Amino acid sequence: MPRLELLNTGDAADYLGVSRGTLEHWRTESPPKGPPFVRLGFQVRYRIADLHQWVENSIVTPSEGRDDAHIQ
Repeated sequence: MPRLELLNTGDAADYLGVSRGTLEHWRTESPPKGPPFVRLGFQVRYRIADLHQWVENSIVTPSEGRDDAHIQ
């Protein structure tokens, strides 16, 4: 059986280019936000495949001809 590639919070934050605190904040919101995570007892881990999929699902493609790029 292949070994799962699990990252701790710091490594997952580096992978995504966000701070560790951002990931901690996202997962403690109610309901949790951000990428899926795995809780192993008191430890939290992130699967690389889940991080990659979360980024892919977060892509926003602006529509051509729309003038709402200034809206935030």
